[in-house]
Amino acid sequence: MNSTRINKVWQDNIYRFNDAIRSDKETFETFIRIDKQHHERITRNISFFEKDKDFMALSQQANYKWIFDSSSYVFGAEVVFQFRALRLLLDYKGLDFLHSIPPIVVREAVVPTMRLSFPQTIFTNDISFIVLPMGWLDMNNYLSFGIKQTNDKNTKVLSQCILELQLRFLADDILQEFLMNNIDNAVSQSVMALIKIELTSRIKTKVPLFQDAYGDIFPDTFTGLYQRLAYGCETFTLAHEIGHIIHHEHKFGSVPDESRADQTAISAILKSNSNVVLGGGLKASKELSLLISSTMFNTLGNLHFRLLTFFHSGSLPQKEEFEKRSLTISEQVLKYKLIENEAQIFKTLLFLLKTYNQAFNDLLISVEKVKIPLKKEGHQIISSIFEE
Repeated sequence: MNSTRINKVWQDNIYRFNDAIRSDKETFETFIRIDKQHHERITRNISFFEKDKDFMALSQQANYKWIFDSSSYVFGAEVVFQFRALRLLLDYKGLDFLHSIPPIVVREAVVPTMRLSFPQTIFTNDISFIVLPMGWLDMNNYLSFGIKQTNDKNTKVLSQCILELQLRFLADDILQEFLMNNIDNAVSQSVMALIKIELTSRIKTKVPLFQDAYGDIFPDTFTGLYQRLAYGCETFTLAHEIGHIIHHEHKFGSVPDESRADQTAISAILKSNSNVVLGGGLKASKELSLLISSTMFNTLGNLHFRLLTFFHSGSLPQKEEFEKRSLTISEQVLKYKLIENEAQIFKTLLFLLKTYNQAFNDLLISVEKVKIPLKKEGHQIISSIFEE
């Protein structure tokens, strides 16, 4: 296995992965010009993991030498996710198991709609791809950063984070509705992604409610509590997708399949240390690591479905099923006992989540008041974008 083969398989199946940026050469080159530091981040992240000589040796023994090749990646975050997934697998199943399964490749995808921004595992050409949509990762960042603002009692920035998240779903719904009603304006995934970015930007300038929406969250804000929460959610997501691979499930499965992947994630996290699950900087037992990571995963999934239900028409049967899974995970992990100071940490997190959800609900009420007239204005904005 090498980077050339991985990149070819990904490119050959690009629409299956819903990767809007890499699906169009011109859009991809535009993105690369905008994000000039992408290669620097890839190189820096690889250099960081190369410092762990034992892990580097194990990776090569497992036939994962290609993970140290910068041409295997497009986004700097892909390096981190790839190494974390491999670390989880080595801790959980060991080297012999890795030799017995096809290679696992973790990729970040620029999915054009929030509706499709669910992580998934796809097996093709003897490679298991764990696909992490950028929309899912962005949601995780806004949620975690918003909880930090709740902790800091910074209500202004908290509102800005929540509004940014709600705006992205609203813009997605406006664009989808416009394209359904104007089939002559059918566009590629890559163009759709670019239109939505422009639509979001123009709504901010025209609608007072969204003028203070936060905007992009950049890596230099990844510190302290916020980083631990976001990191933990990412870890549970990776462990869940690894569960699908272990059980040979490569599509968005039935509820029992998803539930089994949840149970595998719990088992894998309990076999890893807190540095793997939550990142460095927080000394935590395996039980606290599990409670934080699973709680954040549950919260993010439920938040995603709540926003889809609020902004999108049509039924969402997955919402009820996810809520059942979420309850099952909570019931299981809450059986683990925490020492007194860790119990207080987790109790504080639950309080912050409750406060965050209240602020989230209050802002949804404000958005509800402008949603219908905003859709009409949004369609006019998109028409002007096409005319340009």
